[in-house]
Amino acid sequence: MVDDHERLSEKDFGLALFDEYQDLVEEMPLYDDTLYGLMTEVGELVDIVKKGSRPGKSIDKARLKDEGGDVLWYLTRFLSQNGIELREVATDNILKLNARHAG
Repeated sequence: MVDDHERLSEKDFGLALFDEYQDLVEEMPLYDDTLYGLMTEVGELVDIVKKGSRPGKSIDKARLKDEGGDVLWYLTRFLSQNGIELREVATDNILKLNARHAG
């Protein structure tokens, strides 16, 4: 029987792109603490959703995409600083969720 880790290769999800993204992020300058930056960007996402959820308003998807990219950047940089690969986080998360929701 094939183990889930064997079945879920990087090729299955295109997760090798995470390695390339992480390499690019690591090459960029860092001007502030990654955890503080991450929390700030998550707060901006929450604000977009809060304001877009008001009566007569809608969520600004362009801003959501922009801030989501910032969240991804800071999360990736934070993981790198702690010796964790984004690809491993993504793979392990899929395995965990599949196991949790397996019928």
